[in-house]
Amino acid sequence: MLRGPFITTVLTRFFEENATAIRPTTRRTWTSILRRLQRRYPGQRVNEITADDLRDFILKDDNGRPRQVAPGTQAGWRTVFRSFFGWCVFAGIIDNDPSSTLARTIKLKPQPIRPHIWMTEDEVGSLFDACRADANELRGKRDALVLGFGVYAGLRLHEIVKVMWRDLNLRAQTLSVLGKGGKLATVPLPPQFVEMLFEWQGLYAEGLGRPVEPTSPLLIAFVNGGGPEFGHTRRTLMPAWGRKIGSSAAYKIVRARGTEIGIPRLAPHDLRRSYAGILEDRGVALRDIKTVMRHSSIATTERYLADNPKKVQDSVSSALAGLGTRSA
Repeated sequence: MLRGPFITTVLTRFFEENATAIRPTTRRTWTSILRRLQRRYPGQRVNEITADDLRDFILKDDNGRPRQVAPGTQAGWRTVFRSFFGWCVFAGIIDNDPSSTLARTIKLKPQPIRPHIWMTEDEVGSLFDACRADANELRGKRDALVLGFGVYAGLRLHEIVKVMWRDLNLRAQTLSVLGKGGKLATVPLPPQFVEMLFEWQGLYAEGLGRPVEPTSPLLIAFVNGGGPEFGHTRRTLMPAWGRKIGSSAAYKIVRARGTEIGIPRLAPHDLRRSYAGILEDRGVALRDIKTVMRHSSIATTERYLADNPKKVQDSVSSALAGLGTRSA
């Protein structure tokens, strides 16, 4: 059998020929997955990858243990492989598609659908109270900013962790966001959040011992430090100024703070959802909510808000108020 090219060799051509169908953000994700596949089988060419190789990659980690990832993630990998190897057949790079049997050989358990959460204004207040009560004051302030970018600006998780100081205009009370599809938008920030950001900027500069660089990440990681050599009896979490927080850590912050106030399954997107719901409750016009949510159409915004159970509850309660009672 003639040896074909490596996966990494044909990636550029694959994306060039499918440029109109694969968005730039999707391209980055797919590139990462396909490069990981090549690293798993470093000596194998495209035409030497088998159906069993793909199945093992999806279901097992590099040590042969079952992967601890969501079924939706594994289904996504399956889609990437179907697209890539299907194109390779079309392009004449391989004769047979090793991914063609994945749908039959990999039966993924359906994921339970997690109920969406719309927080009330009181619950949002409780989240920030939990941060203020943190024994580690700096960590509490950092966590409050993670939450704030969700409930005060409606950012998605991947947008939250990428915020840099240069993205802020604190005098104008705005934030520049590069969102889905590479679309740049300007989001207004409420005064109380701007005040929190001004305070964090001062603490950040103090921690660095110099002015904050515009390209520095705004949300930082915390690392173990402050052990006996610092006169402490046990190690404590210390701020790593200039070191960006990861998506996993930010997700855990939201989940942990939610648990503290009695919402144990709170997720970052629930913050964005609550942002939209509170704007609607406060009478903000739908077209304005659509703008700050950065939706491509107002229909998307309507769907976003339509499932809010509080709207149904309030509507039904109002309609039935007084039913069955008699005036004296």
